[in-house]
Amino acid sequence: MIHQTLTTGWKLRRTDETEWLPAEVPGSVFSTLLKEGRIPDPYYRENEGLVRSASYFDYEYTLTFTPSENLLKQEKVELIFEGIDTLGEIFLNRIPIGKTINMHHAYCFDVKNIVTEGQNHLSVILRSPSRYTEEQHRRLPLRSPHGSMVGSAYLRKAHYMFGWDWGPQLPDLGIWKRVYLRGYSHALLTDVWIQQNHTKNRVELDISVHLSSPSTGEVTIEIELEEPSGDTKVTRQPLQGNYSRMKLNIQNPELWFPNGYGKQPLYRVGVRLRNRKEVLDERTYRIGLRTIVLDRSPFNGGRSFKFRVNGIPIFAKGADFIPMDNLLPRQTPERIRALIRDCARAHFNMIRVWGGGIYPEEALLDACDEYGILVWQDLMFACMVYDLNPEFLESIRREVVEQVTRMRHRACLALWCGNNEIEWMLHEGRFDSCLNPKIRADYYRLFECVLPDIVRSLDPVTPYWGSSPSSGYDSENPNDERFGDMHYWEVWHGLKPFTAYRSKVPRFMSEFGIQSFPPLPTIESFTIPQDRNIFSPVMENHQKNAGANGKIFHYIAETFRFPKNFASLVYLSQLVQAEGIRCGVEHWRRHRDVCGGTLYWQLNDCWPGASWSSIDYFGRWKALHYYAKRFFAPVLLSLEDEGKKVSFHVTNDTMDVFKGSCRYRLCLHNGECLREESFLIEIPPAMNQKVAVVDLSNVISIEMGRRVYLRYTLLDEAGKVLQEDSLLFVKPKHFEWMPSRIRIDVAPDGNSVLVRSDGYTKFAALHYQGRDILFDDNFFDLYPGEEKIVQILQQTSEEPSAQDISVFSIVDSFE
Repeated sequence: MIHQTLTTGWKLRRTDETEWLPAEVPGSVFSTLLKEGRIPDPYYRENEGLVRSASYFDYEYTLTFTPSENLLKQEKVELIFEGIDTLGEIFLNRIPIGKTINMHHAYCFDVKNIVTEGQNHLSVILRSPSRYTEEQHRRLPLRSPHGSMVGSAYLRKAHYMFGWDWGPQLPDLGIWKRVYLRGYSHALLTDVWIQQNHTKNRVELDISVHLSSPSTGEVTIEIELEEPSGDTKVTRQPLQGNYSRMKLNIQNPELWFPNGYGKQPLYRVGVRLRNRKEVLDERTYRIGLRTIVLDRSPFNGGRSFKFRVNGIPIFAKGADFIPMDNLLPRQTPERIRALIRDCARAHFNMIRVWGGGIYPEEALLDACDEYGILVWQDLMFACMVYDLNPEFLESIRREVVEQVTRMRHRACLALWCGNNEIEWMLHEGRFDSCLNPKIRADYYRLFECVLPDIVRSLDPVTPYWGSSPSSGYDSENPNDERFGDMHYWEVWHGLKPFTAYRSKVPRFMSEFGIQSFPPLPTIESFTIPQDRNIFSPVMENHQKNAGANGKIFHYIAETFRFPKNFASLVYLSQLVQAEGIRCGVEHWRRHRDVCGGTLYWQLNDCWPGASWSSIDYFGRWKALHYYAKRFFAPVLLSLEDEGKKVSFHVTNDTMDVFKGSCRYRLCLHNGECLREESFLIEIPPAMNQKVAVVDLSNVISIEMGRRVYLRYTLLDEAGKVLQEDSLLFVKPKHFEWMPSRIRIDVAPDGNSVLVRSDGYTKFAALHYQGRDILFDDNFFDLYPGEEKIVQILQQTSEEPSAQDISVFSIVDSFE
């Protein structure tokens, strides 16, 4: 087989203009226009609207290429576009060869009788997505999500590009994946299906291979299995017809586990189609040996919703992933890998790939396989209903078939989910203004018939879940906490206090969130000084949830004193977010016997602005991600306070018995210890236990409540501190804070920072002026006269200097 990539020499123009610009493929129109200075940075200040207007024009990509002599000799020559965004008309040597209507699947065109010797001219005309969706919306209006342009339901294009309540309206277009010519004169591998059968100390690989046509001559299927150790085994089988099935036994297999439950060994499976002379076609897969089950057995008046990997119940810990950029060429493998690495650092074992974006690229799946991050995979449908017609439905079928067959061998794949929130919205009547009997019937046809049939036929091992949230039709209410997964938004959208999280014990919490502003350097990247007021036009433009800057301020006012300046407000917004999410996660972990996991909204951003993310657009950790590293720890000590009565809980997510101790100290704000106690603990695997209840009502008067804090510590059996934190008995805004002097030193090797305070300091945040440094802990508490060592996980080439590291705490945020 001959491949010829078509990546260099592309040009781009607007169809109503004559000037051609050099273009990158893979790439996008907006990326090219930005690079060539034809549009401003869409993320700077209020440029979004200027750049959005560019989406109302048509564009043409062109390439002149010369096919190789060997390619032209082949019996079949095909032109393959792995991804076109979205409405394309393709011409080769002025002959129309096809149209595209879906960015989520590849297109293959037979060009054997069109491609010629010498120069060939390829043209791709991309029609305006914005004009098309508006025209369709005028024909039959369908509800669009908040913050979105109208009509996006009519196009199989990443919905978030049209805007969401956390992202801009920038519907880019382009040739966003590889383009190449393929020539061959023999059968090709069209489908390889690797299934696993697990028995005691043995895994059987059942490998089915389909060809594009019956093989001719002496053709062999060759399978090479490389173990994690590097040892390889090759098995061959003669092929008759266009199908082959082979079974390989692996004795004493190394099993793959999610992060925190074991290792992630990966086996490489190479599948080759060959004759006596050469390899005709080949594919390579990396697989992890594991079983996965979604346990939905009857439980406590409802049904369980727990994942089991290799028979072990997993408490899912993580967040919801969205695309990392509105300009997709900037979502590089390096950025993707760094994000997943940061998930693993924070003890994640699952992400949910949300349904309004794009299907995960290989770089994301590779990283999740390697770091042990399970993937809850939404199909790309979210928050809208769809008007199905035969062409649209066939395109969807093709999309889902391609994605399921591409991803089904992945160790990280945990669940296929039909859509995000559509079932819930139907139940709540949010589509009533545009709902007719056909549209309602189309929902059930697509998500209860077509899509589950495809998934079950192509990947019967991975569970299919119709929507998120959903009760699985065990209840009229899709968001019933007794069944299925739940989205809870009364905290935030309903302005309920953080403690409202404790009123819910769902079977699985797959969405909940609180917003914050990104770190100050990120805000500085899209503003000028006079913009830095949260109600300025620029700051409100970078806030896509209507009225949400006011909601952030509401939660700050509920918890903290009035911020003394803009930087303090940003800092407090992150504390509000982190403290709120912590309240929910710790509560649900205490109820792990009922709740199967928590995924907060959201992990990351697609542009710089206010949002629910824990990691911002530039990869900077907010306070929430540092908190997640603590509240997702494998063994967690959490407190449940009711007035002056405090319950101590230890949650053990590991498969080992945890032995250690807990201690607490009740201290005055000047550090004087009023009472202390410690107790030994032994927590069985995969269990939460209430290990102590302490009633301090006779010790803490109402007036004293503003001057005391409870310092609590978790230690392992050897006495090593695993966790330390402090609890206030009043809101932080009512506590009588005392000023503290903080000293910072950098260790001689430059790999750690030593922080010491002469007083009780809460929410201490380290910041390195002018540089991004990732610490292993931040937004922590300091205690009088004690030193805290903070490791530097990631830094630039320059050694850090103590003079450039500052610390900001709660007492610095107000006057």
